[in-house]
Amino acid sequence: MTWNYRIGHRPSVEHGGYSIHEVYYDDMGEIEFYTTNTISPFGYDVAELSEDIDHMLKSIADEPIDLDYIDELFSVKNYLDE
Repeated sequence: MTWNYRIGHRPSVEHGGYSIHEVYYDDMGEIEFYTTNTISPFGYDVAELSEDIDHMLKSIADEPIDLDYIDELFSVKNYLDE
């Protein structure tokens, strides 16, 4: 399983804005799950904090993910797995 930071948004929330989430992928590269709470940069020292911020900034290059759409995919997947 791999993960990265991704920018996410919810089109269903008026004036909802964009936020950073940790997104985890299965072996096929499909989103397996994501953090429901937004992520803040963290480090045990300034160097680690700077590295974490750099990783977050890299997420700007990727297309933001539609969290409403991802949640709908998860609902369908869970329904089919039952």
